[in-house]
Amino acid sequence: MQPPDFGYGFRLHHIGVYVEKLSDLVQIEKIIKDPRQGVYLSFIKLGDSTIELLQPIDEKSPVFAAASRGQKLLHLCYEVDDLHKAIQTCIKSEFFLVRSPVTAVAFPGQEIAWLFSKNFGLIELLGAKVK
Repeated sequence: MQPPDFGYGFRLHHIGVYVEKLSDLVQIEKIIKDPRQGVYLSFIKLGDSTIELLQPIDEKSPVFAAASRGQKLLHLCYEVDDLHKAIQTCIKSEFFLVRSPVTAVAFPGQEIAWLFSKNFGLIELLGAKVK
């Protein structure tokens, strides 16, 4: 199988990582609660890279399930110019849509969608800001 060819317009935005206790790593006021995804989250910069730290709100969170399996690296997020076109590009590369586009709590004015591939794992697509 060939790696997916996402083409022009897919930019790595951040890497999502599980953490056990977010408040041990960042200031409380920098923590965002996202009940839609069942997580507390915060972003940190490491050089030119952005890391999204994720802590499950409760045992119903998908992050809790992944952490229970020992998974720490949860997803890669790509910012895209056209979210719906990017979803179709991924589907052509054998990804399936896990969650349809929804407004992002952490990114006001932008939508996110989740896709999964058995070969490449979970990705988050972040649509460009609506002008």
